[in-house]
Amino acid sequence: ALMDDLKPLRLKLEYWRTRRAMSMKALAEKANVSSTTILKIENHRYMPRPDVVNRLALALDIGVDELVVDDNEHPILIAS
Repeated sequence: ALMDDLKPLRLKLEYWRTRRAMSMKALAEKANVSSTTILKIENHRYMPRPDVVNRLALALDIGVDELVVDDNEHPILIAS
């Protein structure tokens, strides 16, 4: 199910954003996406495109794998 696939990305985004002490608004501005986009991802309602995931990873100063590979090294499905 799509929502199951979203869970690791959602949790990882929230984890890294919190670890970087960034608000949703601050991350959105740095990644050049809307605050609504961050909110929707973290609330499980939106699967971002790869380019958005790339921008989020850059804004958080992490590798894309930190967001799209789960803790067992399984890739998380991203909408293309």
